[in-house]
Amino acid sequence: MKTIMKTVFGAVLLLHYMMSPASASDYQGKVAVVVCHTFTGLCQVTPSAPHTGPCSSSSSSGLKYIFDGSTNVGKNILAILLTAQATGLPAALGGLGTCSYGTEDLRHAYLYTP
Repeated sequence: MKTIMKTVFGAVLLLHYMMSPASASDYQGKVAVVVCHTFTGLCQVTPSAPHTGPCSSSSSSGLKYIFDGSTNVGKNILAILLTAQATGLPAALGGLGTCSYGTEDLRHAYLYTP
């Protein structure tokens, strides 16, 4: 029984490792620009400091992350980003490792408070 449980546990860990995006980017710092488009509900975020990510065209457009600001989760993320931008507090942004519209999809955002 222990051997079966170890095998199943190992398989679950391997599957989790294989499904997690290895190329997702993370950023910690100030938010430079937040742009939301009324016709699509999509919002784009530009960090203050450049960094690399999985989307090759994101560096040419200057827009690093994208998310749907029309959903409840997207509205929460938008509130966090606007607070970070207005107060100058650093934010943490995490990408999914997937690219929509040439910009990395945003997984999460949160504030660092003193």
